[in-house]
Amino acid sequence: MSSGSNMISAAATLVLISGALWASAWPLRPVARPSAAPAVAAEENTRSEGWRASVSQALQPRSAPPVRAAAPQRPLARYELVGVVEADSGGWGLFRGDDGLVTISLGRSLEDYTLISLTPQAATFERDEDRVTLSRAQR
Repeated sequence: MSSGSNMISAAATLVLISGALWASAWPLRPVARPSAAPAVAAEENTRSEGWRASVSQALQPRSAPPVRAAAPQRPLARYELVGVVEADSGGWGLFRGDDGLVTISLGRSLEDYTLISLTPQAATFERDEDRVTLSRAQR
């Protein structure tokens, strides 16, 4: 097995050296032919310059695509309804937020949204004409 891996290693080395030698000689410079007209030599020179320009342009860093504005976050998205306590006075909702648990009674506000209705599965908040309903997670 050792001789097989040595042969593979030697073949890979030979391929790498051949590639390096080929790359050092490429692109070949145009050979001046005594019978060639000056216009043909100018055409070959332009062709190689055009190739260099196109490769150079392709290798230039591209500008980043324009940044789109982030979609507005849904109001009260940081909160979820955990539970509801019903009482004669209207009750209150228990909400889990980034800062822990928050209890809000009917008619009180959370981030400028007033709690206007409670059911065992949902709490509805309102600010001006904007309504947001938070539902209990189904388990």
